[in-house]
Amino acid sequence: MINNKKPPQRHKLGVLLLAPMMMTLATVAAPVYAAANKAPVCKILSPKSKTQITPNQDVSFSAKATLKDASAGPLNYEWDFSGGVYGELVPNTNPPVYKRPTAPTTTVQFVRDDANYRVRFSATDSQKRRCEATIDVVVGNPPTGLPNISGLVKDAQKTAPKVGSQLGGNEGDIVVLPYPDMTMQAHSDARYQDNLYVSVTPGSFNTLNALVYEKSRKPKQVNKGSVSLRYQAASNKFDPVGAASINSTSQNFPGAAAGKVSPFQDALIQKTDMWELITKRPADKVTSDYMAMSWMDGMPGGMKIPDQGFKLDETLPGSYMPGADNPFIKNDFKDFTTFNTDSHSYSARYIPITDIDDAGQVNPYPLMRVEAVDKNTNTPIANATVDAVVSAAKDFHCSECHAKGKIAAPEKSKVDFSKLTNAYRSSSEYNMGYSCLPSAVDDCTNDRLMNGPGFYEAVDKNGKSSDNLADKEFAAVRNALALHDFYDNLGMNWLMDNGFTNPEGKVTMDMDANCTWCHSDTVNTQYGWGVNINTGKKSGDMMYYPNLSQAIHNYHGKIQLNPADKTVILRKTDGRPLLWDEKQGVNPNSLFPTVDTNGKSLPMEQSCIRCHSGHREQLYRDRMFTAGVTCADCHGDMAAVGQVHDKPKPGPEGKTTRVDWLDQPDCGSCHMGDGNFGKNSPDAFSAGVMKRAFAENDKSATSRTPMTPRFAVQASESKEITKDDWVDPQYSTRHSVQTLTKLLYRNSRDTHGDVACAACHGGSHEVWANRDPKANDNVTALQLQGHTGTILECNVCHTANSFKDERDLDGGFYMSDVPADSGVLGGPHNMHPVFDEYWWKSSQNSRDINSDGTVYGGWHNNYAKKAGKDGEDQCAACHGNDHKGTRLSKTPVDRVFNFKGFDKKK
Repeated sequence: MINNKKPPQRHKLGVLLLAPMMMTLATVAAPVYAAANKAPVCKILSPKSKTQITPNQDVSFSAKATLKDASAGPLNYEWDFSGGVYGELVPNTNPPVYKRPTAPTTTVQFVRDDANYRVRFSATDSQKRRCEATIDVVVGNPPTGLPNISGLVKDAQKTAPKVGSQLGGNEGDIVVLPYPDMTMQAHSDARYQDNLYVSVTPGSFNTLNALVYEKSRKPKQVNKGSVSLRYQAASNKFDPVGAASINSTSQNFPGAAAGKVSPFQDALIQKTDMWELITKRPADKVTSDYMAMSWMDGMPGGMKIPDQGFKLDETLPGSYMPGADNPFIKNDFKDFTTFNTDSHSYSARYIPITDIDDAGQVNPYPLMRVEAVDKNTNTPIANATVDAVVSAAKDFHCSECHAKGKIAAPEKSKVDFSKLTNAYRSSSEYNMGYSCLPSAVDDCTNDRLMNGPGFYEAVDKNGKSSDNLADKEFAAVRNALALHDFYDNLGMNWLMDNGFTNPEGKVTMDMDANCTWCHSDTVNTQYGWGVNINTGKKSGDMMYYPNLSQAIHNYHGKIQLNPADKTVILRKTDGRPLLWDEKQGVNPNSLFPTVDTNGKSLPMEQSCIRCHSGHREQLYRDRMFTAGVTCADCHGDMAAVGQVHDKPKPGPEGKTTRVDWLDQPDCGSCHMGDGNFGKNSPDAFSAGVMKRAFAENDKSATSRTPMTPRFAVQASESKEITKDDWVDPQYSTRHSVQTLTKLLYRNSRDTHGDVACAACHGGSHEVWANRDPKANDNVTALQLQGHTGTILECNVCHTANSFKDERDLDGGFYMSDVPADSGVLGGPHNMHPVFDEYWWKSSQNSRDINSDGTVYGGWHNNYAKKAGKDGEDQCAACHGNDHKGTRLSKTPVDRVFNFKGFDKKK
């Protein structure tokens, strides 16, 4: 906005500055005003930097922040502990609730041992001006003798694309727009060996996609015939974790011989054990054809080679980490192996990346550099490189409830399972023969569990007591399995200890197992594995083998905390949990409440983030998180996600309940497409934006139909997949082939240029801009257009003179849904060109002359008089019915409108 008491007269205006609406790097040099120096000042008071901290013990931090602009209060405070801390424990909560600290003082515990962590305190004033203070702390005894990765970091930072590298708008230049595929959970905190069963997360399915355009008046989509893409590890010198963070390999350090696996437990840098094999079987205890499988062996293609990701068929290899050939030393370019003809996009499928960088630091937001290569010359294309985040968080945890002694693995004084024998093998839906194999040593058949599940302490692979997070989560998973074994007549803990055996008691196979081996998961099915095609058996009070999302969310959502003693849950007389009947309304004793009694959203730490990533490593971290939108505001509560309630009407596939991973929020369900809608409405977050993605009275939390198509997810191709179904009345089948047509943001492409939505906005859960100006999430936009946030500078894809002619702005030129010369603006979401001189200054065209003979104003003067597709005022949706502006027309960055050189007499 212009800071004048009266609007400036055009003939007196030399340079006009529009102030930024968020903290960014300006695209142009702008005059310095006093307000620019009014950011608050931050300081951490205690502890001192390099303080030695004992893990799993309380440590207090204190800071202060001072306003420089007294009118810009109050300050919003935030602490970040670089992945070492769950958060601040909320007193008197069980299961424990950890919240993100929001005050200048906080007390936390570091749950990861033997490492260095950067602690950051920040404060933001009401004008979005931010300050930050940092210290480094030492937790436990970090190892010495770590690899020297300074060369990798230096090379990566030296060759990084410049800020605003694509603003030149030169004809024929190549631009690469990278974007993620899946952006939620990839790994568990639990180790995979020995023989981890029932890991809810499938492992590393991090896929990096990219679009390639040749700049022109109408940019041309480039395909694999002329350009190939490759990637290597990148590094951000402003990375909040530290200036020397890079992630080129997922192998542990010290490494092993080429093609071999370095053991996780004794490594100085512990990245993962997903390629590791069980090693404890003596030769005389196994059969001659004994087979040991790693976690990755059980995935598509059976990946035995460290640093190689999943492959879905035998024709294409899985993607490799850049340092695969020489870990911690090399950072080689690796090829994007797939070109998707339907979306014209390139994919590096299933990069097996983890949350630990090459220095042993926790960094769930590692960067990869994407580079375009001319296939004719096999040389890199100049200025066709960009860095992008490949999210790699762990932080999926069960131990708050399932650690021994906690509410889901209670001590005998709380729950004496030996007196609850009616609960033993009481589940009728799991009457399975294979789980208790006829074997001389299979003590599952000897009623070993009759006196109770038998819960496990956290120990390492050698049986020694351990505080290591991977060991604690491994034990928590075992304790959850113990309940599954006890109630449902399984034998999974026995199989974890003993492997598969023959009748003579010799071990034939050791392997890990994912939940989706039994409980199908649509996202796995969509990616080509995890399809369960067993025929069904008679179900009892639940269905036989419910899908994974239903099994987890439905069951856990119905468990009730005992209001009289919140250290235990309510149980029936036979010992089984007393599950809430959702027909009676919302569970009043839920362990995962999403709203209070007034319908106001509760912190996510009380529900979704109890299990999902978000305490130590934030996967949901985007601009909607910053605005206060919770998981449940988009996805609904446990009952909704658990498919308890029917949708208002069946979906296009005939499903009456929500389909996991496919019935997801539509952007248009909240973003109404018009900044005038919803003003002062109690259902609106602000004008143009709803509070929740579904109707308040819709228990299924089905995403509402968008009011307008402007910001709605666009239709994409149908997918045919095998989907497990409810058991039919004859109990004869559980699976069917369905054609899925549900619209998804991650598959959506705009009508403007067929550009993937995520290529301009960022992936779901990480939509740009990140509130932290230094965040790796912001690097892509900074490199492409010089400031953070949505890619909106036209020169990123277009040439600088793309809008010289009036017809070049017309939607009929870019989109198929409006006729040529329609007068409908053809930019993304029907926008006009952004900061283009032909739009706001002068087109230098005889058709662009004002009635008074002046040439100020550009094509804006012409289009401001033209109606939209349906005859509407096409400026009003963003600029308001009064054309004075709405939240949709706010500029995200400083703009300098230079009118020097014009005839001032006019």
